[in-house]
Amino acid sequence: MSAVSLILKTLALASALALIALAQGLSDKTKPSKEYVRLNGRVVVERVCPSCPTVKLTDNTRTGTTHFRVGDSFTVILHGATNSPVTVTQYLNGVAGSPYTFGNTDGSGNYTIPGSWGSGNTGSYIQYWTIGGIPAMPTQIFTVYAN
Repeated sequence: MSAVSLILKTLALASALALIALAQGLSDKTKPSKEYVRLNGRVVVERVCPSCPTVKLTDNTRTGTTHFRVGDSFTVILHGATNSPVTVTQYLNGVAGSPYTFGNTDGSGNYTIPGSWGSGNTGSYIQYWTIGGIPAMPTQIFTVYAN
């Protein structure tokens, strides 16, 4: 698959997710969320969803980076609807994986996933998380490098 085809496929998926997100719960202004999908530095899709679930990926070894290294520890923190399934669909080096459900959020709507990157985890990732079937924001885009 060419790089252009991969970019177009990713943009199509991001656009579809944007439409889903915009259709859900826009009257709740308590938790505004905004995400921009960029191509060559230009915003090509903007998602705004005040009540969408949120996801945050943090490198615990080297803070403030989205360029992880094998051996780094990380934490994924999600927040959304209570007692709802947490699912991720990811693209690794442009290849789509099957959706994977981790478990359910707790009574406060939280779910945390700790971990560390192993040698088999190198590559470029795009992850689409959902809580209860609702897309979490922002889309996670990052790279895991070999040491």
